[in-house]
This record gives sequence, structure tokens and C-alpha cells, in this order.
Amino acid sequence: MSSPPAAERPPPPRRLLPLLVVWLLLAAAVLAFAARDLTTPGLYYDEAIHAGPARALVEDAPPQPHIPGARDVELFGRRIPWMTMTYLGALKGLVLVPVFAVFGADVATLRSATLGFGLLGLLVTLLAADRILGRPAAVVGAAMLALDPTFVFMTRSDYGPVALALVCRVGVVLAAVAGWRARRPAPLFAAGLLAGLGLYHKIDFALSLGSLSLALLVLHPRIAIEAWRARRRALVPAALGLLLGVAPLLPALPNALGAAAEIEAAAGSRLALLPVVAMTLDGSHFFRLIASGGRAERLADVAPAPGTLLGVLLLVSFVHLAIRARRGGLAAPPDRGWLFVATTCAFGLGGLFLLPGAQYAHHVMNVYPFPHLAVGASLAAAWSGRGPRLWQGVRRGVVAVVVAVAVLASVQTSATTWRLLAATGGHGWWSDALARFATEIDADTTPFVVSLDWGFHENLAFLRPDLVLREPTWKLMALAQQKRGSWSFYGGSGTLYLFHPKHFDLLGFGPAFRDALRELDPSAYRVRRHEDRTGALVFLSVELRREHGLRYQGAFEFELDPVPPESDRDSGSAPVAFR
Repeated sequence: MSSPPAAERPPPPRRLLPLLVVWLLLAAAVLAFAARDLTTPGLYYDEAIHAGPARALVEDAPPQPHIPGARDVELFGRRIPWMTMTYLGALKGLVLVPVFAVFGADVATLRSATLGFGLLGLLVTLLAADRILGRPAAVVGAAMLALDPTFVFMTRSDYGPVALALVCRVGVVLAAVAGWRARRPAPLFAAGLLAGLGLYHKIDFALSLGSLSLALLVLHPRIAIEAWRARRRALVPAALGLLLGVAPLLPALPNALGAAAEIEAAAGSRLALLPVVAMTLDGSHFFRLIASGGRAERLADVAPAPGTLLGVLLLVSFVHLAIRARRGGLAAPPDRGWLFVATTCAFGLGGLFLLPGAQYAHHVMNVYPFPHLAVGASLAAAWSGRGPRLWQGVRRGVVAVVVAVAVLASVQTSATTWRLLAATGGHGWWSDALARFATEIDADTTPFVVSLDWGFHENLAFLRPDLVLREPTWKLMALAQQKRGSWSFYGGSGTLYLFHPKHFDLLGFGPAFRDALRELDPSAYRVRRHEDRTGALVFLSVELRREHGLRYQGAFEFELDPVPPESDRDSGSAPVAFR
């Protein structure tokens, strides 16, 4: 077998300054769209679950209940985030802590930080690709990533999350190649550490590690044989780094695997993932996500939607690679690197169909940036291919046209996506209507804000940590499934209840709550509509103007002016003594 992309002999020194200049230019292209009005669209629930605990730690705010599976540990009198969800570690929240401590905790700072993670991932991608593909392919591949609207907008709003995972993913490749070639333990330790942190960050990072490892074993088994027979000591730093990085996840691993099993049991047809892959690779996913108000099951209904050429070019690059391999043209190191990134991409895309619950774009982004690097390698190979001068000129002309069309399609898709964001402020679950509502709430006259659907509580916990918030939906869901037991709540005058209209209702408690309201004297409550910038209804708030009890037992039931609970009148969790 020919030499692997991580060949043993260290390469000659490479000038980094040109790469840094390229990165700055690409970063400017990303920022042209991603740095606009960082508060638009509205804060999304998946962003807020990381940001809220980080802000609470920085400001030493009173603890708020968080999503089930969230865990923290007490250290020096502070609650340190540990797990954000059952299968999602608190790495991002911990990284945000120093950012919030220096710059303050708000949506603009949050998105500036995650955008910074994305730009760091772009830089590491450029450096790693330069080592395994050569400079021309690295520059073209990194440019394809920088111009990809999915990368630009998903990194900016970090839906998933995806930004830190990209840094870890390409960081593993860069550090492993550098450490193995130079026989240095420090980069190998860094590779293991980044792999472990990636797993702690989100357990589906295993897909990235699996596709990388499988591609290496299939294409270059000699590396594994040599590592085991002759260089086992070189693996010790990597193993230590891996254990250190993944250590915070290990106590929570049984729960994480249990959650994965539950997600897998509830998963629908795997074929439903195919359009998600297509929408992610053609750059239309975020546009569709905003247009549908965040309802992933309605993405295909958004038409027309702008798109890019990445998915098509990826298929062409696979065909190009197969033709080149059949002709025996993969002897040069850049071509072997091309084969490696294309194989990693193929294994990653195939592995998505084995990943429990993989149905969103952030799962597909586990393969980023390998599609972009495969396309970059293909275009660079086509440009540099040998042959008669006339044929070489035609081929380069075709490459130039393809690159120009790809750039224009990407810019147009990003521009169209931004126009939608600017016009709506985000739609549905992404709307900025909740942020506007948060500025209006008077904490002194609002004893509780009660979220009766997904998408409110964590956002408000970050936007207004001074509010007293309740999110009974997880308890209500369990009661609805078990069809037994009850939930009771005592609320003072001024308590606010939030729920979505039918189009954005996720958990189904909004209609039941409205049914209970109809039994009350209309003077006892006030209903407000909250709309996006186009006037489309996003959510409703209900202010109860009298002290009340609320019980759920298959349906909601109100009682006005009930006997208050004897223990902790304002706890919001004690049973209500209904008359």
C-alpha cells in the first residue's frame, strides 16, 4: 500500500503567513454575512441551554431549573455546569464563562463567541488540509467551507451545537498528522484531548471519530500495524489526552447511552434523513429552517428555496476520484489525501443512517468540512492535470467557470437568507418576539413566568435571569404518557403563562390551557398576541389578574382565589388546596 497522508518523514517547513492571509480573507467573507445584527434571529432554545448556566455562574445568579438531564457540581460555593443535557456536556457553557466575564452576557456576545469558534475551525481546517491535500486544494476547500451558507448561519447561531465540534474535529486531524510525522508526543496528546473533549461536548462526535478511524484503517492499515508493533509508546500521550478530555462524560455515560436507546426507539424512517442531507449540502437548510419557523418536519414545504452547488460538486468529485483511481493516478500525496478526505466523508454520511435520532442538519454537520475538502481536492486536481496545452486550457476554463458559479450561488443563497432574517427577525421558534417580550416584563409585579411549551424557559433564563421561571412541560409530558397522577401550581396575581399557537405548538398543552381559560371570568385574565416583524403570530401570553390555582390531570383546571398552600406560598410547586 502506498504511503499514507500521515507519512512518517516530516515534510519540509511550510510558510504559514500566506495561509494566515488566506484565512483573514475568508474570515472577512464569513463576517460579511455572519457579523450583521447579531441579535437577529431571536435566541433559539438550543443556544440558550448553554448560555444560561454560563451567565448564572458568572453573575452568581439564583439557580433556575433547567432542561432534564442538566447537571452541575458545586465548587467554591458556585454551581459549575457539568452536563447541559443527558447526552450533551457543558463544554460550550464552560468556554463561554470567561467570554461572558470579560464582555458581558447577552445575545450579541454569545453569537460573537460562537462565530469566533467557527472562524477558529476554519483556520484549523485550512492548516490541516494544507498538510494532507497540499496548498491549492486546501485553499479551495476552505473557501468552499467559508462560503457555505449552512456553515455561515449554523455556526453563527450554533444550532446543534456545531461550532466547537468543528474545532475539535479538524483539530484532531491536524494534531494527529503533525504528531505522527514529527514523532512528537505533545501534538499526539492534543489530538487525544480534542477527541475526548469532542465526545464530552456531544456524544454524536463519535461519528466523526469513527469515520476518520475507519477511513485510516481501510486506506492505510500499515499505520495501525506499525503503531501497534513498533510505536506503541507514541500512542500513550494520545490515550492520556483522550481519557482526560472524555473524563467528565464517563459518570454520565450510562444515562447518555440510555437516552440514545430511547431516541433510537422513537426514530422514524431512515429515508427521512436523505432530504436533510441534501438541504444541508445545498446550503438551503437555514433558510428553510427560518421560513418554517424551526419546524424541521416542514422544511421540504418551503419553496422556492435558494441553494448552492456543494452537493452536486461533491458527487462529481466522487466520480472524478473513481476515474482517477481506475487510471492509477493516485500516486501523488495530494491525491492520497483526496482519497482520505473523500472516504472519511463517505463513511460519515453513511454513518448518519446508523446514528440514533439523526434527523437534523447539525447531525449532518458531523461530516464537515470533509465534503468541502473533497470538492477542493477535485477542483485542484482538475486544474493541475497534465495533457495537451489546448485540453489543459479547456479544463482550467471549466474549473474557473464552476468556481465562479459556485461562489455566486453561495453568495446569493446567503444574501437571500439574510433578507429573510432581516424582514422577519426570525420566524416562529427563531423569532425575536420573545426577546422583545422579555424587555417588557416587570419582575416586581410578575411572581412567575410559566412556560407551557418548549422554546420559552431556557431563552428567558438567559435573557432575564432576574425572573422567577417555571417549566412544568417535562412533568406534564410524563403525566400525559402515564395517564395518571397530577400537577398542581399556585400562582399569584400577575403570573404569566406562555404557549404557542397551533402552528408552532410542539407539546400540545396550549389548546388544553385555552380550554381551561374559557371557563373563567374574562376579567380574570388578559391574553396578548406576540408577533414577528411581519405581523405573523409567534406566541401568546396570558396574565392571570387574580391569585389562582392550576391543576393538570389529563386536562387543566383553574380555581380563582384558592386557599394558598401553607408551606412556601410562592414556591410554585406546592400542592394547591382547591376549595
